[in-house]
Amino acid sequence: MSHNKGHIPRHLARGKDTPAPVKYGIISMDTTPETLALSSSAAAAAAEHEKLVSQVDRLARARSVIVSTDDARVRARLRALSLPMTLFGEGEAERRERLRSYLADLEMEGIDSRTAGLSPGDNQDIAADDGGVEAMDETELVYTEADPALVAARHAILAASQAAAAARRARLAATLGSRDAATLEEDRIRSLGNATAKHVYVSSQRAGRRTVAHCALAPDGARLATCSWHGCVKVWDAASCELILDMPTAHEERASGVAWSPAAGAGGVDLASCAADMTIKLWNVDAAAAVATRDEAPPPRAVLTGHRDRVSRVAFTPTGDYLASTSFDATWRLWDVASETELLLQDGHSRPVYALGMHPDGSLVGTGGLDALGRVWDLRTGRTAMVLQGHVHAILALDMADNGYHVATGGDDNSVIIWDLRKQHAVYILPAHTKLVSDLAFIPGGSSTLVTASYDATLRLWSGTNMSLLRTYTGHSDKVTSVAVAANAAKFVSSSFDRTFKVWASP
Repeated sequence: MSHNKGHIPRHLARGKDTPAPVKYGIISMDTTPETLALSSSAAAAAAEHEKLVSQVDRLARARSVIVSTDDARVRARLRALSLPMTLFGEGEAERRERLRSYLADLEMEGIDSRTAGLSPGDNQDIAADDGGVEAMDETELVYTEADPALVAARHAILAASQAAAAARRARLAATLGSRDAATLEEDRIRSLGNATAKHVYVSSQRAGRRTVAHCALAPDGARLATCSWHGCVKVWDAASCELILDMPTAHEERASGVAWSPAAGAGGVDLASCAADMTIKLWNVDAAAAVATRDEAPPPRAVLTGHRDRVSRVAFTPTGDYLASTSFDATWRLWDVASETELLLQDGHSRPVYALGMHPDGSLVGTGGLDALGRVWDLRTGRTAMVLQGHVHAILALDMADNGYHVATGGDDNSVIIWDLRKQHAVYILPAHTKLVSDLAFIPGGSSTLVTASYDATLRLWSGTNMSLLRTYTGHSDKVTSVAVAANAAKFVSSSFDRTFKVWASP
């Protein structure tokens, strides 16, 4: 059918009152602007989002600002900026961060932080040296000769991690060999998450006179260790919750962390504990139980000293031969369990180091600090494998999944971030809780299935396939301080400010 030029077919013609056509039938082409008012909740959420984005941007800018590591120069720069050279109770690290934060604010206002507050004569004396050690670090790698014991430890860790990595790769290859195998593996992970979501708390036990700071399950899941703020360390039967070993004076100050050795039960070191008394103690549980009394703790197998401030967390390598620790002295350290000696003192955080996580191969260790920064360290070389920069506030929890490449961090900003070691960046950011995330743990065999604990008195379970929320567990009457998952994923245990621990399992 054809039409003359300029003639409009009847079925396409429209009258004077016929509405103008719209694209694709639903989109109005009216150019009159229309403004829709946000609801109060949406406006509050938008404001909170804008605030969070601003904080992240400010944090990123602060990391790019070069500040001298010489405290005398930091004081001089603060004075040149008409700021107090020191505040009550402020240490060198806090003073340096205060200067960095102020200079970052100047950068956001468009002011050159390198020359702000300085006269022309000061530029060479103060500003030009502000790079200090940090400026050198960006252009030159500096190596120091390692102690022979550390070199031997690195070789041992390398050999053990290669064997573990080969076994993990073989398991992964079996699940990814075909489309059907990958589908079956995804179904298995989903089923594991669904089974864990059905857990209820099957038992509860009061574990101390004060806050139960941390808990850990033995590799076989049969025993549970807890530590409390009154310096007590206890070992329990995980099934019956009956007390096996009570060490009321294990530490002189608040105990902050416990960890089981993978070699527990072999007659050597079974358990490690740490505390605000700046010590790490190694225990043989059976030997300690044989001599323990109601009022006195048995002598530890060894006491490791060296940290200059309270020790936050401890973790064994998968072989049980080495132990890592983090501390408020802004360092983490590596210890030889057999010789009871310090092998490595490593800095890299500007504030106290709190969180600690060990890679399933033993090749990497992750640390998280109150400087909102996480780092993954290669124990085979001593170098940083990845910097975890994304949290706005302190990182308080860190764990590494047994798939070998996922790392989870949680912190004082109420969020959880999932990182991919292969891609070298974050893959999920979860607004996990309404208060700070105190601890988290991957479910063994569940890819990235994750349990998180929070000061909002809840625990939450996140899917290993898409990180969606599967379940919120309630039962504690106060802040939850830690969570530990059994190696067979049949149960997990949580501790709390309510002075109890609870065992969660299928009814």
